[in-house]
Amino acid sequence: PTYIGEYIWNQLNFINSKIIHSRSTFWSVVELLRMQLVGVASGMSVKLKRKVSFEQVFILNQHMQLKTMNNFAFQNADLDKTISRDSTAFVTNLSDIFIGHSASQSYYKGFNKVVKTYIFNYQLPQTVQQQMQFVSAPGVIFASQGLLTQINTKKNDQRVHFVIAIQELQNLNQSFLGQNLQTEFFSDPGVQNQLPAWMNQYVSGVLATSAFTFSDFYFKDQYVKELLVVTDYSAFNYVKQQCDQCTQWEFQQFAKKHNIKIMLQIEGDEVYDVTQEFLNQSMHLLLNQPQYNLELLQQLNLSNSSFYYVNGSVRQNLLQKQLYQIKCDPLQGLESLLMFNDGGIALQNDYREGFAPRFDLSSNNVLEYGSVFSQITFYDLQKDLKSWVFLAVPRSTREFMVSQLKYSQQIKGDFNFSYQWALNSGCGSNNFYNYCTECQENYSIQSLCNQCQELFLMQDGICMHKDDPALKENKKTSQVVLALSIVLLMATFSIFVWVVKFMSQPKINYHEFQQLENRSRTQ
Repeated sequence: PTYIGEYIWNQLNFINSKIIHSRSTFWSVVELLRMQLVGVASGMSVKLKRKVSFEQVFILNQHMQLKTMNNFAFQNADLDKTISRDSTAFVTNLSDIFIGHSASQSYYKGFNKVVKTYIFNYQLPQTVQQQMQFVSAPGVIFASQGLLTQINTKKNDQRVHFVIAIQELQNLNQSFLGQNLQTEFFSDPGVQNQLPAWMNQYVSGVLATSAFTFSDFYFKDQYVKELLVVTDYSAFNYVKQQCDQCTQWEFQQFAKKHNIKIMLQIEGDEVYDVTQEFLNQSMHLLLNQPQYNLELLQQLNLSNSSFYYVNGSVRQNLLQKQLYQIKCDPLQGLESLLMFNDGGIALQNDYREGFAPRFDLSSNNVLEYGSVFSQITFYDLQKDLKSWVFLAVPRSTREFMVSQLKYSQQIKGDFNFSYQWALNSGCGSNNFYNYCTECQENYSIQSLCNQCQELFLMQDGICMHKDDPALKENKKTSQVVLALSIVLLMATFSIFVWVVKFMSQPKINYHEFQQLENRSRTQ
């Protein structure tokens, strides 16, 4: 639309003006980011063999923010159906912090994600080297959803490890409440004269030497309110070293006494230190809505919208069920949270929030398009810029899921991450099992059924055995197809043999043929 084009143009003019007239470190890094976008455009031009402009790459990176802003301008609850969902869980056992993130990529009918690792040697006042890993679409240089794992090196050669959990862009400035015209919204100078949230996230991460300084650099005068949680592994490890063999209470008191910020939550221009809450509860759940600025949520009059649904949501229930009530290994519990959907009352109340890569255990109404992306990291992975990535393509019907399940595959990557791909089924983790009510046994989604020696398929809690009518029918069909294939193969072979014999017969030229014909006439 024209108003979007004008908005982009005016925003670029604002950024260029700031770069020219401001001599601050912050805007110098913005200029470095702009130069990087120019490099992306040049590389894409060579690869695609056509001119790709800087503006096109900028819009590509702006896409998700523009979607959110456009939906806000409409103020239409029905548009909530197209908004992506995400949730993050943080779990600690005082020896490590386990972070997991799951998001529904419902903007796209397909799925195209790249795990990227960037290493910069920017000589900045705060940092001299910056390393980051994130997952995004080709051409996008930031983490729109998921985790941004980062290692910055200070000038005194100290390495700082932190992870930023990025949630969906949401909640814009209150002054626009009630405005339903997109042209009025996007033409407002306050909306145009701001740094895009994804650039803000990038610049703050490059400059940060801790979670605390990340929030200091964060450009807070934003009309788009982004939701971030910054987990500082360096601060956590410092407390662990200084308070060796501490109880949970002693660990918490040491961090409080020395004002050590292990975890910060940023909601637009508000920054909350959630360290004590996290250490006290041994977990922190971040859903796709503000947790502290509830007054704004009520003013938006969307408190009953599933987009802001909190109490009784499937994610909240699963967190309490898997990580709070059950005393289990944090990593296994986190995998269960990200990879499992029990389809219970919470899912019925808030079905669009019930996404999970384990779509074989989800209801048929979870998603009709889009993709699901989950990511897990903890210190032993993050310190080497590694993470576990789970990707899944949702299915619209159970029949489609079952027909595609046999083509599921797992790929282990030896790069700087572990990569699992599950087509319409979700392979799950090696330690995750289904319980079959008929066999009275547990089965891994990756193993065979002990009774029927067939690929284990789950249908309403019962695996399909050899005596199952549907399975028998499938086997009968397979046998018929196999028999027909054998007959066709034999017929093809017979034709081939006949052709070979015919071609191997002696050849007679035209002159010899005339002689034979004259001889026969004479006789």
